[in-house]
Amino acid sequence: MLTSGERFKEFLKSINLTQKSLADYLECYQQDISKMINGQIRFEPYAQKLYDLGLSLDWLFTGDGEMFASNEAGEFQKEKIRKVAQLQKKQIELDKEMNEVLSQPILKAAAGRLSEDIKNKLKNKKKDN
Repeated sequence: MLTSGERFKEFLKSINLTQKSLADYLECYQQDISKMINGQIRFEPYAQKLYDLGLSLDWLFTGDGEMFASNEAGEFQKEKIRKVAQLQKKQIELDKEMNEVLSQPILKAAAGRLSEDIKNKLKNKKKDN
């Protein structure tokens, strides 16, 4: 079972928030965030602000329930993560399509020639300067 600090770290990763940004929001030192993760500082003084950020305090302290609170911020975080997951899936699909197109022999040759043309133009431009 994860500790509160490990769950807290997981929350920060899931909402893509740096320790520095959170420290600014909580009006504490960045080192304090690290100490929270390591179990050296208690979360209670920051509980309301963490809840306002969308963190479920039940999940943080006990591991029970969902990571995100049943408040507006929690719903926003869930929706944001869902959208990011959709975009990542779409990016993977587009990358696959691009790799398929670029792997066609005629395009490989054209890309190679284009790359050489660009290198030659850059060399000539340096010579001119």
